Amino acid sequence: MRITLIHSVVFVALVCAYSSIYSAVKHIIFDVGNVLFTYDPQTIKNAYKDPTIRPFHPIKTMHTFVWSLANKKDAEGNKLYTLYILSNWSSRAFNLLKSHYPEFVALFDGVVISGQVHMSKPDVAIYEHLLATYNLNPAHCVFFDDQQVNIDAAEQCGIMGVLFNEAHMKTGEMPQVVIA
Repeated sequence: MRITLIHSVVFVALVCAYSSIYSAVKHIIFDVGNVLFTYDPQTIKNAYKDPTIRPFHPIKTMHTFVWSLANKKDAEGNKLYTLYILSNWSSRAFNLLKSHYPEFVALFDGVVISGQVHMSKPDVAIYEHLLATYNLNPAHCVFFDDQQVNIDAAEQCGIMGVLFNEAHMKTGEMPQVVIA
């Protein structure tokens, strides 16, 4: 099943329309580059040499979405969703990101960075690694990425994919996702 952000809006009705294929989402997985933060390799390289350079800029709509999900609780005060990062970054670049945005990165329950596990998207092995490491049922996962090939690989593993691309960043609109 493929869900794309058409006209900057996606509506995922998991309980109704997709209940026969996917159960309720419990785990939300995000790519980092061009989904959560802007990504420019040259700016990152320059930041290694000059600590005054801020190489990453939050994509505000997705940050708002992540903060919202991280703060959703059930009646007993338990988190409704667990959040994960799955990204093709070097360990060094991800550590630089963490140094600039520690509070944001702390919202995530788990992180898989290709430079740390020596696998990369779209190889299904990295998705399987994420699922196994955090004991996730793929039927309870949704994955946001800016590359269709990565969405396709996630879907091969049973993870619902949502394409988030440059056109969506320019509109400044957050995807409308209803996760039951």
